[in-house]
Amino acid sequence: MLFPTKRIAEDCRDFIERRTALDGATVAARLAHLLVHPGGDEVQPRITNGQQSPVDGSGSVDLHIVLFPSTAFSFAKQFWQHSGLGISSRLAEHCLSILSSSDSVTQPPSPKCNRFGLKSSNRHYSVKSNLKTSPKQSAYIPAALAQQSQDELDSGHATYLEERYGRNLPLASALVAKRALRRRIAGVLVRDSADTAERAGDEDLQVGPSSRGANVSEDDVYLYPGGMAAIWSAHNLALSIRPQAKSVCFGFVLSCPVTEHVCSIVYSFPYTDTLKILEKWGPGCHFFGNGVDSDIDELETLLAEGAARDPSKPPVLALFTEFPSNPLLRSADLPRLRALADKYDFLIVVDETIGNLVNVQVLPYADIVVSSLTKIFSGDCNVMGGR
Repeated sequence: MLFPTKRIAEDCRDFIERRTALDGATVAARLAHLLVHPGGDEVQPRITNGQQSPVDGSGSVDLHIVLFPSTAFSFAKQFWQHSGLGISSRLAEHCLSILSSSDSVTQPPSPKCNRFGLKSSNRHYSVKSNLKTSPKQSAYIPAALAQQSQDELDSGHATYLEERYGRNLPLASALVAKRALRRRIAGVLVRDSADTAERAGDEDLQVGPSSRGANVSEDDVYLYPGGMAAIWSAHNLALSIRPQAKSVCFGFVLSCPVTEHVCSIVYSFPYTDTLKILEKWGPGCHFFGNGVDSDIDELETLLAEGAARDPSKPPVLALFTEFPSNPLLRSADLPRLRALADKYDFLIVVDETIGNLVNVQVLPYADIVVSSLTKIFSGDCNVMGGR
């Protein structure tokens, strides 16, 4: 399995070895480091704003590989799924484009990744200067492409569709784009309108107090490639700085009516990956699946009993909840949970994805908030915006 940084690869190796040991037969995983380099240019440093970047200025890529016996695949898959930290499909495509352009004598060509299933004669995949469409027509280009799904991409299909139509910034603008995102999420932009949008990421732009209901700045916002990566990182941060204790998963029950003939049965099950993260990393998890007031009563009893057994440390590590829940839109009593967190000294992590920062204000009650940029960028969830 491939990962963008050495630390994540080490975390995967440790997870495989720990979980296989619990299963009765420890598997030793190995790490390898692969540099995918287009050649011709000198390899550039990969440190960007104090953080390691898998892609450098010359387009070369650092990949960190975890090697393990096939018998341990299910455990490696669990890490990939729960943490959300594997390499992205776009990074994989970038690597394939480098490998396929290498010398065919020394490097066999890699398979092309045809994400859109289109043929090469499609006129919509010509360069932007050749596109003769009006602004009104351009809004319907995706539908037109879907109708021409029998066509194939041309030889330049490795360039992403959104780049063809100017919806992606160049890689060199990544830091500016991230700065603009952090400022908008933190709510610190003094003026943010269509006229000033292009300057939102300027380094010397004036910013003000947060409008999110708490004292936060752009430096308090961390961007991750996907939702589970943010939740996994929040949990592991808590494990690294707080006394060891079980966490609490509050809510996350999904009720789905399943009808067969004339019988209707309602199944309830937890939001899998968040619960599994809390169960598989650290001491374990207390699960209160409904997220209603009676669950808070039970939680309060559990906290009081834990504090009585050992007053020297908090009875739980952190409480994870959604606000509101998906899909029942059930909203936990955050003020009451906040009061319990202050009394018994544990963290509250709120997933505000369904409400998102435009509609709900949960920061005054939470220590950590996670939210989906994917949902904010597109309600159809047909883009990968990160977390």
